Amino acid sequence: MNFVEVTFPTMSDIIKSGGVDAVLTAEPFVTRMTNAGLGSVGARYAVDLARTEPIIFYAAARDWAEKNPDTIKRFRAAIAEGADIVNNDREKTSTSISKFTKQPIELVKATPPNKSEPVLKAEQLGWWIEIMSTQKMLQTKLDLNKLILN
Repeated sequence: MNFVEVTFPTMSDIIKSGGVDAVLTAEPFVTRMTNAGLGSVGARYAVDLARTEPIIFYAAARDWAEKNPDTIKRFRAAIAEGADIVNNDREKTSTSISKFTKQPIELVKATPPNKSEPVLKAEQLGWWIEIMSTQKMLQTKLDLNKLILN
C-alpha cells in the first residue's frame, strides 16, 4: 500500500481519474463525492468508530492560564454552551455552519452530525501523544497530568 498526500478539494478529481483507490476525508467532501457517485463511505470516523478524540482543541501557556482563571472558566463555559447547541439543536447548528463556512444549507443538513464533547479528558489527549510518538513527532515524553489544567 502506498500513501500519498492529496488536498481535500482535489480528492474528487484524483478518485475520478483513478490516481488513488481511496481517500480519508471530511465533510463536505464526503457528501459531495458520494452524491457524485465517486465511491461509498467505508466508515465515518467519529460516528461509526465511536471515537471521541478531539480533532480540534485549544491550548494556552500554563503561566497565562494560571494567571487568568476567570477567563479560562468563561471560555470553558462558552465551549460547553456551544456543545449543548451542537448536540441538541440541529437546525441552529446547521444554520450556523452554513453561515460561517459558506456551504449551502442543504449540504450541511445532509452531513451526519458529530457529537460535541466539551471537556478534554487525559486519555483523549493521550491517544494523540501515542500517535505522535509512534511517528517520531515528539522530542520528549509528555506527562498528561501536566498538559491539562484542572
